Amino acid sequence: MPTLTIRFQTNELVPPPHAFAIEANINLEEDEITGTYELSYLDREDFTEEELWEEGYTPHDDAKWEIDLPTPWLREIKSLIKSEKLNQKTELEESQDFWEIISDKKTGYPENPERWFETLNQLQQAILEYNEIEAPLNIQIMRIDGTEKMHYRFEASFVSLQFLKNTNGTDEILEWSNLNTFLKDIYSGELLPENATKKEPSKTGIYLNPGDEHWYELGKSYLIRPGVIKQYLDEK
Repeated sequence: MPTLTIRFQTNELVPPPHAFAIEANINLEEDEITGTYELSYLDREDFTEEELWEEGYTPHDDAKWEIDLPTPWLREIKSLIKSEKLNQKTELEESQDFWEIISDKKTGYPENPERWFETLNQLQQAILEYNEIEAPLNIQIMRIDGTEKMHYRFEASFVSLQFLKNTNGTDEILEWSNLNTFLKDIYSGELLPENATKKEPSKTGIYLNPGDEHWYELGKSYLIRPGVIKQYLDEK
């Protein structure tokens, strides 16, 4: 059975309590991937529980999960192994993260670490979704112009690697590779929860619901250039 091991550790410039390491051991089965995924935070011994909470962490952030994901992930991992080149590195600069990739046919440091890191993040999100620790991504945007209301729902499942846009009940499949850019754009604005509302909007405007039960109005509780949002709607 083909296998893949991915080992990652943040570089020397990342201090605790933010520094962390990941090890993923993946088995490429006939129609799925299985294995383990382990996340460990480093050098936190000198931090009190209160200090960790202040930094946005907890004393129990280390985790180890079983991997059991369907065929789309098998295709994704096979594609990654086939297309990504590995180099031999003997020394790292202090700004370079540690990587060790081991597959049946090759081992080394990834030529494109950004793609490997993106895959690790998506794999972790898929595991959380599969185990119902987190729900699939669900972002809603509503555009109201007088009596006309357009309701857009963007859904992403990291388990099935599927990205959908629903416009007033009509589904459209989007390219999975566009998800990261979409999320970066959507979250590039500033959200002001104190000005948001839980009530579904009814007045003219553009509103965002990022999944936290609040509606944020563009220009009031959601500060972002309108064009960043409108590019994902049916507007020009």
